[in-house]
Amino acid sequence: MVLSLPTPAGAALLAAGTLALSAPPAAAVAPPDAAGLAALQSACDSSWRVRVTTARALYKSQHAIVDAGGVTIPRPAGRPAMVTIDDPRPPARLLRWSEIERVSSEHPRAFRGGAMGFLVGAALGGGMLAALGPDISDEGDGAVRYFAALVTLGFTGLGLAIGAGNPEVHPLYP
Repeated sequence: MVLSLPTPAGAALLAAGTLALSAPPAAAVAPPDAAGLAALQSACDSSWRVRVTTARALYKSQHAIVDAGGVTIPRPAGRPAMVTIDDPRPPARLLRWSEIERVSSEHPRAFRGGAMGFLVGAALGGGMLAALGPDISDEGDGAVRYFAALVTLGFTGLGLAIGAGNPEVHPLYP
């Protein structure tokens, strides 16, 4: 099957698409100077987790080491298993400055998500209590109060899960 584009606009569109597909990847960052290295290491030490983005992958580490050669992602802490022949954890990886596109920090948002979930759940539970009264039956078992508390706890847990799964990301370099 042959694709023909008789109009000049179609030819321009094809040329733009070809250029977009053959564009080189984003340029890597230049290594920082000595003061920049110290500031970047300090920022990495104070962040919860560090994200290093390259053209091929995204690396996350809680203890990244920054030096003039690049960023070293250390081997994960802890023991891999009870009985092993060799250490199955991945080795420490040095990402050179020529590979690195971006260095960012992550900060968890679980507390903020849990607080927002609690507020939404408390509002819904309080609205339910206001609309239906403190008790739905004459026995005094407090079913509405229990259900309102369950709604509040459920939304708090949902907010915690959403907040923990979406950390706040701040660019560190460049």
